Amino acid sequence: MKKSELRQIIKELIREEYKPPINYAKGPLICDPTQWSDFGTWKDNWMRSSNFLVGSDTSNQPCNMICNKIEIWNQKITIEKDTNMLNQLACKLDVGTNASSIYKCGC
Repeated sequence: MKKSELRQIIKELIREEYKPPINYAKGPLICDPTQWSDFGTWKDNWMRSSNFLVGSDTSNQPCNMICNKIEIWNQKITIEKDTNMLNQLACKLDVGTNASSIYKCGC
């Protein structure tokens, strides 16, 4: 085994310790926000969207939006090949899954 391969394996093991991978059709996927420069901005904007406002005219609006987005991101993961996009999708799924838990959506 090459030294670079060993380093990569160690890096992946360390990442897995901090955050469990998302399992999807192609296997486990781990969000690494350090590899997405706009992650914090995207997350803040998404969580501040009007769909999360309390008293929205549409009942259960946060859950409808969260579950729809999770479904879309899961579909995109199955066809995406670019590692940067896969990472972004993994991060979006992390945020969406967390929001689903907060709002008790059950997606």
